[in-house]
Amino acid sequence: MPETFDFDSIPLMLLLLVTFAVFLFSMWAGIVYGRRYAKGKNEPGKGFSVIIGGQLTLVAFMIAFVFGIASSRFDMKRSNLLEEANSIGTTYLRTDLLADPVRSELKNLLKEYVDLRLDAYFHPETLQEALKKSDEILDRLWKLSSAYAESQPSSMTVALYIQSLNETIDLHTKRVTVSIVQKIPIAIWLAAYLLAIICMFVIGFESGIADAKLSVPGFLFALTFALVINLISDLDRSREGMFKVSQQPMIELQSKINSEVR
Repeated sequence: MPETFDFDSIPLMLLLLVTFAVFLFSMWAGIVYGRRYAKGKNEPGKGFSVIIGGQLTLVAFMIAFVFGIASSRFDMKRSNLLEEANSIGTTYLRTDLLADPVRSELKNLLKEYVDLRLDAYFHPETLQEALKKSDEILDRLWKLSSAYAESQPSSMTVALYIQSLNETIDLHTKRVTVSIVQKIPIAIWLAAYLLAIICMFVIGFESGIADAKLSVPGFLFALTFALVINLISDLDRSREGMFKVSQQPMIELQSKINSEVR
């Protein structure tokens, strides 16, 4: 699987079904092989319980590790959103320290940026175009602001505005990096799946040695692991599933800006 593969491109429900099917098949394959292995053996099952215990411990450690990464990214996304909304709000307020006509143009650009941010969240299909337009708006903001600052090099009020604008631009880059670029590496997902598949096979293998069939507890065990992995993937995503980062701070900022415009 190429490194450029986007794990988030798989819908969560499809991911759950495929994961469950793969785990179930692995357990079934272990049962079939275990039955073949048990033929002609006097004590075929001796010692396998220890191996299974070690396998489960390793898989649990790997899942906890991946969950920790996803949980940390989710917290960072929430924190970045709040920081960005506050920074944009501060920048917008500090434009009042500037003179027209640059003040009005800067306020309009900031309003357009906030509208674009929310539109991209609620309409993910426009994300790439929104990112491109966001960069253009931020570039325009910086060029206008830096030109204005050059005309008043000793102004403390302009310096305060430039400081907040610079922070807004930095937070935009930080938010995009955390939310879109720095996802859980595909290599970690592959390792987690591989360990879980091996674990399912070994459990099925021991059941096959005991001449057991794929029963309800086996189904539930595979489903439990599939649900946990699906939950982690849900937590790692930004726009799909149960764990969505609330856009309320940005929505409130948009309402405040729109009320002032009116």
